[in-house]
Amino acid sequence: MCALITKENIKKIARRPYTPREIVEDEYPEMFETGKGCLCELEKLQEKVVELLPSYKKQVADSQNNRGTKEAQAHLLNYLKLRSLYSFACKIAEQVNLRCRKLAVRDEDQEDKEIALAKLYEAFGKVDFDDIVQDDKEGSRKLEQAVESFGDITYFESFGDITYFNVMDCWSFHDIVGTLNDEETSLDDLWRSAIESLDPTKPNIGGLMESEEDNRMVRVY
Repeated sequence: MCALITKENIKKIARRPYTPREIVEDEYPEMFETGKGCLCELEKLQEKVVELLPSYKKQVADSQNNRGTKEAQAHLLNYLKLRSLYSFACKIAEQVNLRCRKLAVRDEDQEDKEIALAKLYEAFGKVDFDDIVQDDKEGSRKLEQAVESFGDITYFESFGDITYFNVMDCWSFHDIVGTLNDEETSLDDLWRSAIESLDPTKPNIGGLMESEEDNRMVRVY
């Protein structure tokens, strides 16, 4: 016997997912909503950073003739902390989008992909980014620890190194940390880049799975 064509059945058919975004929304609703919330928090983090950067940049510029003092070095460190936070937020957002996109492709690694995304959300939830922004004494150290914590849970995954991200000009986060921790390395190039580089003026994080790739039809019924 043929199934009756009812309004209920028509609505169910109409709701079937066709694009990667729709597939994840339909089959992993909790993970999708968590991802949206994560990206929203990251965007707010970038907004705070953008608001603070001009004053911190001025402190660096005003301190450049006294680079050897602890006060000047603290200004440089806190400015670099903010620039690094902005870039790290973007990197996390990229990873959330990438891992959600992978979920839309059904294969034998499905469970591993779900676990990988859950681990990323867990790591994100453990970091107090607001505290890092506000802490001008220990914020840089806390950021370094936060980045390492993400690396600890993603090291053996195939989604790329989440701890490697560019901060400004040719400086990656690892380059900056390594230079600051090496007492024999001159900081002149780092000072120069901090003063001359253009600061971001607005957030660069969009919504979850809003790319053309994520909204292209991949499933036909």
